[in-house]
Amino acid sequence: MKTKRGLLVLLVASLAIPGGATAAPILFDFNSIPDNTNSKDGEDKIEDYMEAIYGSEITVALGARAEDDKIEGRPTGAYLGPDIFLINRWDKTSISPTLRDRIIITFEDVPITGLEFDWEIFPVTETGQNADLTVKVTDIFGQTNTIFFQELLGPAKELGALGHESFTFSTPMKTVQFIDWSDAPIGIDNLSLPNRVPLPGTLALLGAGLLAFGISRTRRRARKPEDTSTSSN
Repeated sequence: MKTKRGLLVLLVASLAIPGGATAAPILFDFNSIPDNTNSKDGEDKIEDYMEAIYGSEITVALGARAEDDKIEGRPTGAYLGPDIFLINRWDKTSISPTLRDRIIITFEDVPITGLEFDWEIFPVTETGQNADLTVKVTDIFGQTNTIFFQELLGPAKELGALGHESFTFSTPMKTVQFIDWSDAPIGIDNLSLPNRVPLPGTLALLGAGLLAFGISRTRRRARKPEDTSTSSN
């Protein structure tokens, strides 16, 4: 009996943690995506790339594109790269301002429990322009929170900035937004996810199965005739 219970526990653990507890982080370095600065379907290429690695559906909103090295015409300085990274379509005026000022990634089927990434705030070239980065996440219950904010002031706006951030979430997150809140661009690279978690529906099905298993065992025990024999002296 103990052996069967032990096997059941192992089964539950393997279902609840896809890939196992020691699974390596999932890394998106974006290097195999063609530079699609002028592509109208850039977000589709990003989706295809990420889904091939992640193994489940991902949606990338219209405001994102992949770019190689740096933005043409920007001041000389430090940049993400020289490999491919994600950047918002800051200069695409035909797109809604609430899309071109951000990169939005939604993990449709399998939410995330952590996040690491390299970021860049590119230098501004117009007086009065802001230079900042805000990162927001939305959990599986629809609650949205800001987890990171960085603003450049004064001369720093003409220089830009680079950084690396890491976060762990107690509640699984479904959507991540990298926002610049201005007409200047931001870049994201080496996006890393520490693990994967099943959807609540998957856990509910698992729980229902375990409940049915328990009820079945209880009924079998109830139908088993009692031992009325007596021992002889």
